[in-house]
Amino acid sequence: MAEAPASSSRSPVKAAIWKAKQEETLASMQQGQKPIARPSRAELNKRLQGMKADAHRGQQYPHQERLYIVKSAYAPSVTPVAQLSTIALSDLLLETHHRRKLLVIRIVADAVDYLGVHSIAQDAAGDIDHISLHFQNPQTAPSLAWFCPRVPCSL
Repeated sequence: MAEAPASSSRSPVKAAIWKAKQEETLASMQQGQKPIARPSRAELNKRLQGMKADAHRGQQYPHQERLYIVKSAYAPSVTPVAQLSTIALSDLLLETHHRRKLLVIRIVADAVDYLGVHSIAQDAAGDIDHISLHFQNPQTAPSLAWFCPRVPCSL
């Protein structure tokens, strides 16, 4: 990876761009691999409770603001649901577009609206993972009503 520019010669924006590009490079190196470890339900609940407490106090964590490089989104799937095969959380690969797959999950924790919408997802096998939605424009995004506890949904 490239070395960071000298701190005296870079602005905060340039530093954020450099960091985002480094993270993108690391992510692309992990493409097609399985995650090394997934957090436990207790750890996920602890994270959500911390986010909820911070959101309740009105803290927006300026030090956690991030610059995201958003690539072009994949075109929406037009394949009928009946032609899709299901995929488990444990079968998901990093940085990979899983074509003709359907991930069926259940939201098992109250959603927290904090720098995105966050919750815990559980699949049919009982595996869990953190789920978050970011950059959802309320005027153009479909309703997020499904993002509530204990309601089966599919993404």
